[in-house]
Amino acid sequence: AYANWPKCSPSRTSFMSGRTNDNLKVFGGYADVRSSAHPDLVTLPGYFKQHGYFTAGIGKTFHGEVPLNYDGDLSWSQDHWPLERTAREEVIHMQKARQPYSDEPMAAAPDPVHKGVDFFDHTVATKTVELMTRLKEEDPNQAWFINTGFRLPHEPWQMPIKFWDRFEYSDFKIDTTLSQLPTSHPEVGGTWTSSKVRSRIVKEGTTLGTSPVRNYKNGIDYSPYKRLNKKVIQEMRRGYAAAIAFMDAQLGKLLKFVNADPELKDNTIIVFT
Repeated sequence: AYANWPKCSPSRTSFMSGRTNDNLKVFGGYADVRSSAHPDLVTLPGYFKQHGYFTAGIGKTFHGEVPLNYDGDLSWSQDHWPLERTAREEVIHMQKARQPYSDEPMAAAPDPVHKGVDFFDHTVATKTVELMTRLKEEDPNQAWFINTGFRLPHEPWQMPIKFWDRFEYSDFKIDTTLSQLPTSHPEVGGTWTSSKVRSRIVKEGTTLGTSPVRNYKNGIDYSPYKRLNKKVIQEMRRGYAAAIAFMDAQLGKLLKFVNADPELKDNTIIVFT
């Protein structure tokens, strides 16, 4: 994977504006594309909108939440989803609805919909299909640009258990001979620094999945800035792989919808990045 900056918000700001971070003067935090050195810039969706396209953003496009940053009608022809005024509330609502999974970044739940609330990317795919259906019915001749922002595999890695169970810990080989980081590597590169990002192994000493729960804690210190052991690294890789698999299934729903309609299939350009 490639990103213009090693952080989510600045990288998204760069991608959506077509400018480098050095040019934008945006390097960290929850960057607002309009608070940069170029408040009058034209964004990617904004350019399409200026040229007659109906533009819509669904999911994680610009970095929203805190502060709310979806660029309003400068980029979009309709309200972005989640709505600017409700984005943070939506996230909190979805997290609470998935209790007791919400405080586990690698959480897995048994169904695509848990306690009546969709997983985020499941909802993004559903709303994108609904929007394409509506636009085609309202005006078949109207050109449109839809920015569908799947969140995964950005952590937290939350997905139905069946995607987690596609993988085994043994699928992810760890080179145990590398007991030391390369000399050019900072020590933090071998740690999981954020105290809020913890696996179930870190929290409880147990693994996820349908196999019997097994204990891996063994008195090991999993506090931030401590080197991770083999089993934790394997769980992180398993969670990442499961997140990609779930996101890929949601993308498949969009491709299936487009390919099922001859007109859409012949007149739709899909860019996956």
